[in-house]
Amino acid sequence: MMAEPTTFVPTHVLVQPQNPQWLAVRHDDPMRVAEVVGLRKLKPATWATGMKPGLSPPIFMTPALDGWVLVVEFPLPDDGVECLERVSAELRTRVCHFQSHR
Repeated sequence: MMAEPTTFVPTHVLVQPQNPQWLAVRHDDPMRVAEVVGLRKLKPATWATGMKPGLSPPIFMTPALDGWVLVVEFPLPDDGVECLERVSAELRTRVCHFQSHR
């Protein structure tokens, strides 16, 4: 007799933004990263609540993950390259910007 296939039912669904973007900052202190990129009024959140649609602004920052802090949905300003260079210089580390166009 064959076993019934297991069905996975998610406990929550994350809605993906249209053009997701994020910073990856090689650093072990998320609070320092937040300070340098200008994030204020931080509050703890899980991935599910941090990525919930309707948040304004919908920026979510992770704890350090294997030496990298991710700042999800960080809006890169018009001077994008200069902004990345400034953050990199101030933190003395590598900063990468990623964006997907769907």
